Amino acid sequence: MPIQQNKPWTKEDDRRLLDMQAAGRSIPSLAAALKRSAGAVTGRIAALRSRAKVEAKGGPDVSEENAI
Repeated sequence: MPIQQNKPWTKEDDRRLLDMQAAGRSIPSLAAALKRSAGAVTGRIAALRSRAKVEAKGGPDVSEENAI
């Protein structure tokens, strides 16, 4: 079981996730590196993409308090 279960994602976690994904690492590799489940990694990537789309359209700025 992943060590980070139910622990909130930090900005540093997000940065590491996106950097490793951009480098072409697989979901299982990302999950292992971040000590998260593959489902958590997949969900976080989807959430970050969704947030980026909203921000690109000039949508509301998501504060750290409301971060996923």
